[in-house]
Amino acid sequence: MECPKCGGGAFLSEEELVKILEGTEPLRMIAKAKYQCRACSESFSRLICDTLEGRHKPPERPAFAYQQEQYNQQQSHSQYSPYSQNQYQQPAQPIMWKKQEEEDAAAEGIKFLDSI
Repeated sequence: MECPKCGGGAFLSEEELVKILEGTEPLRMIAKAKYQCRACSESFSRLICDTLEGRHKPPERPAFAYQQEQYNQQQSHSQYSPYSQNQYQQPAQPIMWKKQEEEDAAAEGIKFLDSI
Protein backbone atom coordinates (compact mmCIF):
# COMPACT_ATOMS: atom_id res chain seq x y z
CA MET A 1 0.00 0.00 0.00
CA GLU A 2 1.28 3.47 -0.83
CA CYS A 3 0.96 6.46 1.46
CA PRO A 4 -1.40 9.11 -0.01
CA LYS A 5 0.71 11.90 1.52
CA CYS A 6 4.27 11.03 0.47
CA GLY A 7 3.93 7.94 -1.75
CA GLY A 8 6.09 5.80 0.54
CA GLY A 9 5.40 2.23 1.52
CA ALA A 10 2.91 1.54 4.31
CA PHE A 11 2.25 -1.45 6.54
CA LEU A 12 -1.00 -2.78 7.99
CA SER A 13 -1.15 -1.70 11.62
CA GLU A 14 -4.73 -2.60 12.55
CA GLU A 15 -7.75 -4.36 11.08
CA GLU A 16 -11.35 -4.07 12.29
CA LEU A 17 -14.32 -6.17 11.14
CA VAL A 18 -17.23 -4.04 9.88
CA LYS A 19 -19.69 -6.56 8.44
CA ILE A 20 -20.00 -10.16 7.21
CA LEU A 21 -21.98 -10.55 3.97
CA GLU A 22 -23.84 -13.83 4.51
CA GLY A 23 -25.78 -13.95 1.23
CA THR A 24 -22.68 -14.40 -0.90
CA GLU A 25 -20.89 -17.58 -1.88
CA PRO A 26 -18.12 -17.77 -0.66
CA LEU A 27 -18.76 -15.72 2.47
CA ARG A 28 -17.34 -12.22 2.25
CA MET A 29 -16.46 -9.68 4.91
CA ILE A 30 -15.99 -5.95 4.92
CA ALA A 31 -13.20 -4.70 7.16
CA LYS A 32 -11.57 -1.38 8.00
CA ALA A 33 -7.80 -1.59 7.59
CA LYS A 34 -5.54 1.00 9.21
CA TYR A 35 -2.15 1.52 7.58
CA GLN A 36 0.90 3.47 8.72
CA CYS A 37 3.51 4.92 6.39
CA ARG A 38 7.08 3.77 6.95
CA ALA A 39 8.56 7.07 5.73
CA CYS A 40 6.41 9.83 7.25
CA SER A 41 4.47 7.84 9.92
CA GLU A 42 1.15 9.08 8.52
CA SER A 43 -1.85 6.88 9.48
CA PHE A 44 -4.69 6.27 7.01
CA SER A 45 -7.49 3.74 6.63
CA ARG A 46 -9.20 1.87 3.80
CA LEU A 47 -12.30 -0.34 3.58
CA ILE A 48 -11.47 -3.75 2.18
CA CYS A 49 -13.64 -6.64 1.04
CA ASP A 50 -12.21 -10.14 1.42
CA THR A 51 -13.46 -13.73 1.39
CA LEU A 52 -13.50 -15.70 4.61
CA GLU A 53 -12.29 -18.85 2.85
CA GLY A 54 -8.83 -17.39 2.43
CA ARG A 55 -8.52 -16.84 6.17
CA HIS A 56 -9.94 -20.20 7.23
CA LYS A 57 -7.29 -22.73 8.22
CA PRO A 58 -7.99 -26.45 8.06
CA PRO A 59 -7.93 -28.16 11.46
CA GLU A 60 -4.57 -29.61 12.32
CA ARG A 61 -4.23 -33.33 12.80
CA PRO A 62 -2.53 -34.67 15.90
CA ALA A 63 1.03 -35.80 15.40
CA PHE A 64 1.67 -39.52 15.21
CA ALA A 65 4.67 -41.39 16.51
CA TYR A 66 7.28 -42.01 13.85
CA GLN A 67 9.45 -45.08 14.18
CA GLN A 68 12.67 -45.23 12.25
CA GLU A 69 13.62 -48.52 10.71
CA GLN A 70 16.80 -49.97 12.08
CA TYR A 71 19.38 -50.56 9.39
CA ASN A 72 22.52 -52.54 9.63
CA GLN A 73 25.18 -49.88 9.47
CA GLN A 74 27.45 -52.09 7.39
CA GLN A 75 24.76 -52.61 4.72
CA SER A 76 23.67 -48.99 4.56
CA HIS A 77 27.22 -47.78 3.98
CA SER A 78 28.21 -50.53 1.58
CA GLN A 79 25.38 -49.71 -0.81
CA TYR A 80 26.90 -46.28 -1.39
CA SER A 81 30.47 -47.49 -1.70
CA PRO A 82 31.71 -47.31 -5.31
CA TYR A 83 33.87 -50.43 -4.83
CA SER A 84 30.92 -52.58 -3.75
CA GLN A 85 29.23 -52.25 -7.14
CA ASN A 86 32.41 -52.99 -9.15
CA GLN A 87 32.07 -49.72 -11.02
CA TYR A 88 35.54 -48.66 -9.99
CA GLN A 89 38.43 -51.05 -9.73
CA GLN A 90 41.63 -50.30 -7.97
CA PRO A 91 44.62 -50.34 -10.32
CA ALA A 92 46.88 -53.40 -10.11
CA GLN A 93 49.85 -51.16 -9.45
CA PRO A 94 50.03 -47.50 -8.59
CA ILE A 95 50.06 -45.08 -11.50
CA MET A 96 53.34 -43.63 -10.29
CA TRP A 97 55.08 -46.95 -11.00
CA LYS A 98 53.64 -47.06 -14.52
CA LYS A 99 54.93 -43.58 -15.17
CA GLN A 100 58.38 -44.59 -13.91
CA GLU A 101 58.39 -47.63 -16.23
CA GLU A 102 57.49 -45.42 -19.20
CA GLU A 103 60.33 -43.03 -18.35
CA ASP A 104 62.73 -45.97 -18.03
CA ALA A 105 61.64 -47.32 -21.42
CA ALA A 106 62.10 -43.89 -22.97
CA ALA A 107 65.55 -43.59 -21.38
CA GLU A 108 66.52 -47.02 -22.72
CA GLY A 109 65.44 -45.91 -26.19
CA ILE A 110 67.62 -42.85 -25.94
CA LYS A 111 70.57 -44.97 -24.85
CA PHE A 112 69.89 -47.29 -27.75
CA LEU A 113 69.90 -44.38 -30.20
CA ASP A 114 73.07 -43.00 -28.67
CA SER A 115 74.86 -46.30 -29.05
CA ILE A 116 74.09 -46.56 -32.79
